Amino acid sequence: MADTATRDAVARELIEKMDALAAGLSPEQQTEVTETVKRNLEELLPAAIDAAGGRKYNATPEPGGELAGTKYARLGMSEIDVQFLHGMLTAAHSEGFSKRGPPEELSNLVDAITKRVAADEGINLRAMDTTDTSSLIGAQYVSTVWDYAMQQAKVAPLIQSFTMTDKTGYIPVFGAPPVPLLYSESTQDDSADYTSQDVNFQRVTVTASKFGLHQKWSGEMEEESIIPFLAAVRKRQTDAIAFYGDDVLVNGDTTIAATGNINSDDAQLASNNRYTAFDGIRHAALVDNTTNVTNAAAALTYTHLIGLRNLCLDTTRFQDWSHPVNPNEFVYLVNPGGEVAISDLDELITVDKYGPNAVVLAGEVARIGRNPLISTMAVPQTEADGKVSATASNNTLDQVVAFNTNAYSVGYLRRMTVEAYRRPERDQNGIILFWRMGLARYTPTGAASGMVHTAVIRNI
Repeated sequence: MADTATRDAVARELIEKMDALAAGLSPEQQTEVTETVKRNLEELLPAAIDAAGGRKYNATPEPGGELAGTKYARLGMSEIDVQFLHGMLTAAHSEGFSKRGPPEELSNLVDAITKRVAADEGINLRAMDTTDTSSLIGAQYVSTVWDYAMQQAKVAPLIQSFTMTDKTGYIPVFGAPPVPLLYSESTQDDSADYTSQDVNFQRVTVTASKFGLHQKWSGEMEEESIIPFLAAVRKRQTDAIAFYGDDVLVNGDTTIAATGNINSDDAQLASNNRYTAFDGIRHAALVDNTTNVTNAAAALTYTHLIGLRNLCLDTTRFQDWSHPVNPNEFVYLVNPGGEVAISDLDELITVDKYGPNAVVLAGEVARIGRNPLISTMAVPQTEADGKVSATASNNTLDQVVAFNTNAYSVGYLRRMTVEAYRRPERDQNGIILFWRMGLARYTPTGAASGMVHTAVIRNI
C-alpha cells in the first residue's frame, strides 16, 4: 500500500485536475465530474482527502448507524453537524427565507439521531423558558458540545456537581464535630437521661444564574454553503464554555460598585457581566477571609507555596483542608506567567532536589509536593492587592490560588439548550446557547468569613 505522502500527492493531483477540467464545462457537467472524482476518492483515498485542498469526504459514519450510507456521511459530517444544519434550514424556512426548508432525508436522519440520544442520555430538550420552536437543535449536539467543553475545562471538572430542581437551592453543611462525653452505666429505671448534644450545622445557599452565548454571522442559507462553518462554530462554542465556565468559578464576585470588585478594581462592572452571577473561589480569600492571603511582595518562593497549606487548617473544627486523604483534592491554580516562575524554583528544577518529577526532566511542574498544580488563564494577572484593574497595563503581577475541591459544588438547573434562527432582512444566521448554573461554597459558620479551605498568594 502506498505511504501517506504518496496518497496525499495522488489525491492532490486528482483534485487539481478535476478543477481544471471542470472549469470549461456546463454546471451540470461540472457536477457530474465532481461527483465521479469524489466517489473514487472516497473509496480509495479517504485519509488523504483532508490534506488535499481542504475538501473533506469521509465515508465512515459515527457509531449509531443512522448516518451510514447517506450523503452527509460522505461529506464528512458528524451527527451533531447534521443536527446543526437541520436547525439552521428549519429556521430559514420558518422565517420565509427558504421555500424548501430541510430536505426530507435530513429531517428523517435528525429525528432518528435525536430520539436515540435523548433516550440513551435522558436529555430533556424542551426545558426552555420561552415557547418551544421547531429549530431547537438536537440532543447529540447539546451533549457533545457540553461534554467536550468539560473535557477542555481545567477547573470545573475538579468540582463536584449536582442537579438543581429550583432556581434557589440549599446544601446542609456541618460545623465542628460533636465532642464525645464520658457516660456512666445506667443501672436504674429512673436514671437521669444522658446529656444530649446538638447537631451543629448550617446551610449554604446556591442560586442558579443564566449564562448564554449569542453568535451571529452573515451568509447564504444554501445547504452546501453551511457545511464548512459547522465544525468551526461548534469549536468556538466549546472553547467559550470551557474557558469562561472556569473563569466565572474562579473569579466570580457579585459586587457591583465603582471600586471593590476583584475583577474590576477601579471601574464598575455592568449588571450583566458574567462575574456578577455569584462569588467564586478567589473571592473566598481575597474578600471573605482575608487572613488566608499571603502578600509575597517579592519573587515567589517554595516556602510561599507550602505556606498556603498552613492557611487552610481549621483547628477549631479539626478540618484539615490542605492534607486530604486523596492529595488530588487540594489543588494549586496559577496563571501561565506564574507557572513559569514556579518552574524556575531551585527546589523543583533539578533531579537531586525533586527527583524524577524535576522540571529538567518533565519540562513542567505538575505538582507541588503531592498536590496538583494547574496553569490556567482563568487565574488573572493583577495589581498588588490581588485584584484586576480596568486598565490592563496595571495588571503585571502573578497570583497563586490553592483550594480544596470538596469545599465547592456546582449546581446545574439547566445544562444547555441550543437554538438556531435566521434573520432574512439582515442576511444573518444566528445560534443561541443557554445554561443555568450556580456555585455553592462551604462555610461551617454559615457566613462567608468562615471559609478556611481557600488561600491566595498575591503581589508576586
